[in-house]
Amino acid sequence: MFKTTWLYVLILIALTSCFGDSEIRVKNFSKNFGKANASVTSVSIVADQLVINGTGLDGVTGVRVTGPSSFDHTFAIESQSSGSLVANGLSALAFAIDSTFSLILTDANGAASFPVTFTLNDGAVTASKLDQMGASIGQVLKWNGTTWVASDLGGLTYAGNWDGAGNSPDLTGGGSAGEYYIVNNAGAFDLAGGVGTNSWAVGDWVVWNDVLSQWEKIDNATNVTSFNGRSGPVNPQSGDYTWAQIDKTASVLSDIANIDAPAGDGSDTGKVLKWNNATSRWELGDDLSGGGVGSVSSSEIADGSIVDADINASAAIAQSKINNLTTDLAARLPLAGGTMTGDITFAGTQTFDGVDVSALDSTVTTQGTSIAANTAAISGLDTDDITEATNLYFTNTRARTAAVVNSTAGSETDQAASVAAMKSYVTGLGLGDILDGGNTTGSAVTIGTNDAQSLNLETNNSTAMTIDSSGNVGI
Repeated sequence: MFKTTWLYVLILIALTSCFGDSEIRVKNFSKNFGKANASVTSVSIVADQLVINGTGLDGVTGVRVTGPSSFDHTFAIESQSSGSLVANGLSALAFAIDSTFSLILTDANGAASFPVTFTLNDGAVTASKLDQMGASIGQVLKWNGTTWVASDLGGLTYAGNWDGAGNSPDLTGGGSAGEYYIVNNAGAFDLAGGVGTNSWAVGDWVVWNDVLSQWEKIDNATNVTSFNGRSGPVNPQSGDYTWAQIDKTASVLSDIANIDAPAGDGSDTGKVLKWNNATSRWELGDDLSGGGVGSVSSSEIADGSIVDADINASAAIAQSKINNLTTDLAARLPLAGGTMTGDITFAGTQTFDGVDVSALDSTVTTQGTSIAANTAAISGLDTDDITEATNLYFTNTRARTAAVVNSTAGSETDQAASVAAMKSYVTGLGLGDILDGGNTTGSAVTIGTNDAQSLNLETNNSTAMTIDSSGNVGI
């Protein structure tokens, strides 16, 4: 509050003067005390300059202000017109608030005096313009009847700082009425007093309650002094937090204004968010336009975009589902073979088992023509007309003279025997044998064994008589 006493404010503080009911009053403005032709409607101090508005100001040659306590100051005119005059102070000035001053304007006709009362504009005095006036942390200004002095709040007595972690100084023994400390080190020392006296932040007050005989806590901490470069009362602004700093577990998408919330009854299962340009919102819809959940239409698949890897091996797609496949395959020869009609036309080089068959067509055609033209000559050829290689042709002469291999002994004769010789040889092999129907030998015939073995004679597939090795006969 301001008393009706002298409060001197430097001219650097913006002051305003006007006539009538404004904060800065000009008394007796309807009277012109003097002979000057100028008249004044308002006076203000703007940007360290005295600004006077009125009429007839273009003829003013001098500006002077006088007031209480021998205040007397002359201003230098900087610019002027009939309705406005701007003057500069020649030194730093102090005006007494709510005191009457005389504004004296001089022109060629003389001087005129205008009574002026200065008051402060609302908001003109800011915190930065106030002097500390010897105050300590937690103290306030009190009017002592003469001036403002720094004092403790109410009946409290500031006793100093206290360590909330180490209990220094030791407060467990109690305190005096109105005694308080300000925490300068945060901690959790328990003073076993009122609510919160076991948790302390820098700036908290520890106050002794003499009525309850316990320490109390005044939560006076100001932990946040600035945020994102802003100080004082900090209000949230766009961009204060990054996406990484936001706790996504405590939020849902529908917290965002232009996103639809699900119904919550399960009917929206499988839905996706789609942007609706007409409503400027993200709205719930099917995952594909034109189909339902889990479906897709032909218009939503780009031509040529499906490759072999996109088709499941167990899909078992029927041939009838593939356009024209059955018709196209009907004109194809199966791998198992079949009857093919018509000619095979090759375009470019065709290789089978390493042989370029595309070049065989002209060769076969040429050779076919040659063979057809020489059919008669070929049919009359014998071995004398063809040159022999490693394997020789068999002629009659070569067959007679070729070596014959005895398949039993593996030995060779010099040459093949004649038929008569082979007959004589076979006939000779039968001599000495007992023949059916009898033998004509011309000499005695010996039947028996040449070693110590018995001789058995059989009839009807059983032994009828035995001659042992000693000559004994048994029947």
